[in-house]
Amino acid sequence: MEPPPPPPPPPLSPCLSFFERIPRLEQIIFVEKPPNLTEALQLIKEFFSSIGVSSDPDVRSEYPKLIDCKIPVNVISIPGRKESLDRMVKSIHGHRGLAPIITCSVYIEDVLTLILKKVNGDNLNTCVELIYYGPLKERYALFQAYTESPGSMLASGSSAMNNFRSFMFLSHELIIKKLGISILEEQRLPLIDIISILSRMYLMIQQLIFKMMDEHGGDGILYQKFSDWFVKCEELRSRFLDNINDEIIRFKDTLESSMARLVELNSALEHARLHEMPQETATSIESKIQQLQTAEIPETEAILLKLRRKRNELRGVTKPLIDDIIRGNGVLSSKSRPNTPQRPGGGSKRVKKNNSKSKKYKKNNSKSKKYKKKYSKTRKFKTYVNCLHM
Repeated sequence: MEPPPPPPPPPLSPCLSFFERIPRLEQIIFVEKPPNLTEALQLIKEFFSSIGVSSDPDVRSEYPKLIDCKIPVNVISIPGRKESLDRMVKSIHGHRGLAPIITCSVYIEDVLTLILKKVNGDNLNTCVELIYYGPLKERYALFQAYTESPGSMLASGSSAMNNFRSFMFLSHELIIKKLGISILEEQRLPLIDIISILSRMYLMIQQLIFKMMDEHGGDGILYQKFSDWFVKCEELRSRFLDNINDEIIRFKDTLESSMARLVELNSALEHARLHEMPQETATSIESKIQQLQTAEIPETEAILLKLRRKRNELRGVTKPLIDDIIRGNGVLSSKSRPNTPQRPGGGSKRVKKNNSKSKKYKKNNSKSKKYKKKYSKTRKFKTYVNCLHM
């Protein structure tokens, strides 16, 4: 009797499995001319499938294992790539005063956002799906585990900030891509619902503020980082609102032109009948009138209604979150200065954490250049806060 075949080797860990793909990804994206972005997306798609990345909101994949999985130095050998990845590390993880640690998740998120900026058509749809159901979905779930757990039992503030910054960065890139497409082309990139993604960005800022209020500071939460992202959210919101308003103006002009044309055609028809012009002339004018009344004008009015609803939805969804952020910021500001009453409309001062070793903040009425420079970003946050309601 022949001995039974040996058992199959255990599957590679997500980290080792991804390590094997990095050299090929580096080659086809950064060495080959032109880069083979289709193959790169397919490699990442196959890898995501192997670790359980799914569109099912209730399914958690093994993606979180990649967040702390350091990539060996010798794997990244193409000139300039390590510096590029180092910048990505700092944008997501910070690592103040420490050498940047390139992890699998940083690499994947870097590559996907680079590809996002370059592709269109089917490749664009694939790239968006990989970002949306991969890092975006998983980072948000990890962030929620922190904000919803009492006393931060399930995650640390520093890891929550990493997930927050990653989600914000990826969301920002997705929205920027969608802003380059006409608002009316809803069938393109349906996963990038700007209102939905933007409101979630505001929600995460709101949740961090509430967390700090509940825990009297929130160890590891960086106030300046989420206030910076609040400013960026406002910039995205403003750009989207401008795009909607521009489209509204354009279609209002179209509607006015169509209505003026209709008046002209009715006058021409009346003139043709009074002067008993040939029937062909009257029939032609009637046909044009019917086209305006039954097609062009109603279609333009429907588009305007759709755009106005979208504008109202944007304002209606984001305003309560923004109001919460303003109020919460005011509460945090007053708590950071004992015996100081909360100011109406909130505030925008940086929150001093209990474990902070920094020097005491100077008083509000300080006009020194050093103070102004130190708090320029915080004042920018206040400027946006005070100009929200348009």
